[in-house]
Amino acid sequence: MKNYYLLPLLITAFIISTSNHIQAQDRIVNVSEFVENATTRIYTTGTKEVEGSPLLMDSFVPGRVILRDGKMSEIVMLNYDSHRNQLLIKNNDTDVLILDHRNIKEFVFLTSNRAGVDKRFNYSVRMPELGLEELTPVEILFQGENSGLKLFTVHKTSFSQATRPDPLTGKMVDRYISKSNTYIQKPDGTTEEINRIRISRVIDTFNEDQRELLENYVDDNDLNNRSTEDLIKLLGYFDSTF
Repeated sequence: MKNYYLLPLLITAFIISTSNHIQAQDRIVNVSEFVENATTRIYTTGTKEVEGSPLLMDSFVPGRVILRDGKMSEIVMLNYDSHRNQLLIKNNDTDVLILDHRNIKEFVFLTSNRAGVDKRFNYSVRMPELGLEELTPVEILFQGENSGLKLFTVHKTSFSQATRPDPLTGKMVDRYISKSNTYIQKPDGTTEEINRIRISRVIDTFNEDQRELLENYVDDNDLNNRSTEDLIKLLGYFDSTF
């Protein structure tokens, strides 16, 4: 009789599990629905040679695109052009598709680092003071749930056009020059640049009482000043105090 008593609970659990699975499947959509246009080349260089690349990743890697309505793409091969501010997917061996980023909330490169964290980029920052005049994806290193604290990196690539031949080769060589800047957005809404991702540099951006709190946590937990993983742990602790 006891087994019959458990049967309704098992049926209910099965229905909930099936419903959640169906809802998860409904949230996954074909990313081609959001393609703005397609090209077979990312950029053209004409007859000149180009050093460097505007692409964030060395090659196209597996990733997902998350839309503002909560839906996400199937796993696709992604890359990001940080010179033209274009999110790209590789459709096949030759075609590269440019996504319309107006409805995109974020995208994720499924390439975990040593801490097991994927590279996540969010379209949430438009800060003219940082040179971000248009909506630009930033790499989210940490985002607090309680305090509004955020640590993020902006990846930008500029294009330097050759004005004279290279003295060694005699060729006109254009160059892509990539630069990454990391910022911390604190609970009061102010944003400061972090020259190096170091625990000590981050702590210096806080007020006196907050610095003491953070320094005590560093000492008590023997955190490594150069470890990004330990920095994220420290920021998580600070966020939990709110």
